[in-house]
Amino acid sequence: MARLEKSGMKGTKAMQRSLKVALAVLIIAGAACTWLAVPAAAQKTFLAVARRQYNVDERSAKCTLCHEAKKGPSRKTLNVFGKSLQAEKIMEPLLNKNSSYVFTAEEQAVVAKALAQLEDQDADGDGATNKEEFALGSIPGDPDSKPDPKALEAYRKAAAAAKAKEPDKKKTEEKK
Repeated sequence: MARLEKSGMKGTKAMQRSLKVALAVLIIAGAACTWLAVPAAAQKTFLAVARRQYNVDERSAKCTLCHEAKKGPSRKTLNVFGKSLQAEKIMEPLLNKNSSYVFTAEEQAVVAKALAQLEDQDADGDGATNKEEFALGSIPGDPDSKPDPKALEAYRKAAAAAKAKEPDKKKTEEKK
């Protein structure tokens, strides 16, 4: 009988040790998941700035604006547009903030400036500039998301006409 009790004690101690190890593994895994998610959570502000700057609604501008579709937001899943934005020199001080960091108005203005610097580029190589993609509802970091060709042509004609009128506006202002 005493022998059974001793073996039962050994089993209980082993089980307690196993539970402690399992708990430690869960804590470490949870911390790792939180650490990996932090940059994505912090960059929601960047998405909000892009939505405001380009007047894009939440249905069109999602995490896929800067991240690969179906892979979820993390620093490892940036698409070509997200990588371009991150590579902008003025963005360096804003990167790798934790999820509780609150970006100031000045920092949000830096994001807006970085986005503007990328407007004339075609990050995904689909033939439309990043600005054209924002205006026409496609994703500048996804080559499979392209503006409708007719809509793109109409947009470009309207932009060219507006640009052609700019010198007239400057002449009018100079005469005053």
